[in-house]
Amino acid sequence: MCVHTAEGTNKQCHNLEGSVYIRCNQCLLRPLESNINSEVPVVEVPGSPPKGDATVRSISLQNLENLLKILVDGEEGVSPGPLKTWYRGLDDRDNFFKYTDGYRPKEQELSVEHVTSHLVAAYLKAEKDGKGGYKNKHPAKTQSRLFSDRRAKAVVTYQWKQSLGGKKGLLQMIRDAGISPDTELWIDVWFIDQNCRNITTELAISQEYYRLCDLHLIAASGDDADVLDRAWCLWEAALRAYEKRKSQIMGKLKVKEAGYGFLEKMDVYDPSDKESIYYGLRRVFNFDNSIINQKIADQVANAELLVN
Repeated sequence: MCVHTAEGTNKQCHNLEGSVYIRCNQCLLRPLESNINSEVPVVEVPGSPPKGDATVRSISLQNLENLLKILVDGEEGVSPGPLKTWYRGLDDRDNFFKYTDGYRPKEQELSVEHVTSHLVAAYLKAEKDGKGGYKNKHPAKTQSRLFSDRRAKAVVTYQWKQSLGGKKGLLQMIRDAGISPDTELWIDVWFIDQNCRNITTELAISQEYYRLCDLHLIAASGDDADVLDRAWCLWEAALRAYEKRKSQIMGKLKVKEAGYGFLEKMDVYDPSDKESIYYGLRRVFNFDNSIINQKIADQVANAELLVN
C-alpha cells in the first residue's frame, strides 16, 4: 500500500486499499515489473486473467482477431463460441443493453462486429443464475496459446462502446494504421481483472503500460462522442504526457478550441471514477488545471497521425 502524502494536502495516497483510484506522483515512478500484486490478497475467479507465474501481458493483433472469431463463432467441432452462447441467453430487457453498452439494443444474432469491451467485461463477470460463482472462463485460460507473457509493444486508448471486430472495428483500425499483425498489444479489457475486488490494483498495473509501451495508439472512433471527452482516455493520454513520450492517433479527432477544459468537461460512466481521475490528475500535475489541460492538448498536437 502506498503511504505517500499527496503534495498540497494532508491526505495519503491510499491507492491500493482506499477509494482513490489514481496513483500519486511517487507511485508513478514504480517500474513496470513491480511486485504490486503481492500488496493485496489475490482473488482469482474463472473470469479473471491468469495470475502469478501464468500472468499474460500481451496478445498480438492477429491472435486477437482470431480470438474474437473463436469466442463468437467457435472452432472446429465446437460451434457457436462461448461468447455467442452466453449472449443468446441474455434477456433483451437486461439493464446491460439499456445503460452499459451505449444504448445498443440486443442483436438478433451476435457477430464479431457487435463485440465491444462492455460486452466482454459483462461476459467475464457473469454469474451463474444469480446464485453466486462465475460461469465464464477468461479466454487466456481457454485459449492460452493466443496470449503471451511478453511485454506489449503497443497500448491502446479507445472507447469501450466501439466495436472490436469487423470492417469498422478497433482491430481493423489498428491494421489500417500500418501496425503489423504480429505486434503485441495491451488492450485493457483483456488484461485488467474485471472481477478483482480491489480494482485499484489492476488500474495501477495498467498505468505502467500507458507510460512505458513503445506505441500509444489513440483510436478516434468517428462517432459523436470524442474519445478525449472520456475521463479514462484523458488519464491515459496524461500518463503519456507525464512520461514525455509521443502518442499515435488513428483516425481524426475532433478539433478543440484553444484553452479547452479537458479536465472540467470530461465524462465517465461511473461518477466515482470521475472524481478519482480528477483529483489524481491534479496531484500528478501539481494541482494546476491549466497545466493539465495544456499537457493533454500538447500531447494530441504533437502526436503522430497514422490514419486520416
